[in-house]
Amino acid sequence: MKKTVIISIFIFAFLIFMFGMAFRTVSTGKDISFFSSGEPTDNFLSEIEILDNGSIKVRELIKMNGEYNGMERDVSYANSSSESYNGDISAIEGNSDLYDGSSITDVKVGSISNDGNLTFDDFNKSVNYFDEVSYASNGTASKYTYSTFMDEVNLKIYNPSSLDEIFYIEYTVTDVVVVHEDIAELAWNTLGEGYRENIGDYEVKVVLPNSDSDYRVWLHGPLNGEIERTSNSEAIGTFNFLGAYNPVSVRLIFDKSLVPNATKTCGLIAEDAIIAYQTKLSDEANLEREAIRNANRILIIICVVWAIASISLAVVVYLKEKKMKTTEFNMEYFRDFPASYGPEVL
Repeated sequence: MKKTVIISIFIFAFLIFMFGMAFRTVSTGKDISFFSSGEPTDNFLSEIEILDNGSIKVRELIKMNGEYNGMERDVSYANSSSESYNGDISAIEGNSDLYDGSSITDVKVGSISNDGNLTFDDFNKSVNYFDEVSYASNGTASKYTYSTFMDEVNLKIYNPSSLDEIFYIEYTVTDVVVVHEDIAELAWNTLGEGYRENIGDYEVKVVLPNSDSDYRVWLHGPLNGEIERTSNSEAIGTFNFLGAYNPVSVRLIFDKSLVPNATKTCGLIAEDAIIAYQTKLSDEANLEREAIRNANRILIIICVVWAIASISLAVVVYLKEKKMKTTEFNMEYFRDFPASYGPEVL
């Protein structure tokens, strides 16, 4: 019987693990722990507002998890590995400096109160702006340091977890929108080279300067992400998990009359080429998603077959042990002697 109990416990633990692995893969597509108690960053919200001069105003809310003294955020305005734009239509594949910004300005850092679930409405809260300093130590509150390296701004923000506040970051990236001959376009990497920690939930909202019923939008990143138009001027992309150092980018094409003061022009007729290229990428991503779903189905089938085989084995072992313990003693059994007998009888 003891062996049966051990086998049953093993089966139960294995099934929990296997179904956890299947659920993890189905829901996130990433290799994360099913038993995780939370990610270093619980929530990260980005709001990208396209300005009529072709710049973007970015606001970020970051809710950390666990104990910390602060956080570090690197913000890039250009891709250091991009090639110089040569006027060719192949630039729409995103490998040229056509899509780089010119600078990062108007940086502000602060915090807002933590009232539970983080939503885009929290951007309307009052912000406690921090002071920029040249140096700060652990335990310091409401301070940050600012440094630059090449095309990147590095922010070290000091505000310990004991205050239970949400980090707020705001900045403007200049000269990002590209004005083609037929449309305007934003193609932007929202996290730079990638955020350094796992994020439990990541959302990015893109806001147009005005309404455009015909704008198109795409989201790039891990396959568990999705984006939808929420109005004629806004779109929201979501990831229910985002692994560390995973870049995320959004791409929009829209009426160029919405950015009358934009200065970056390229002379391309680009709309059809961009749509064709994005359709190709979407088809490839859908094929990969289907391959993952098929792998998950196979994993679930293996789990079910293993469960049936394991339970059957446990039943066989149980019946075998029970049969081995059956006795052939069929006589009447007395717990006590039925009468008083002398020593000579015993």
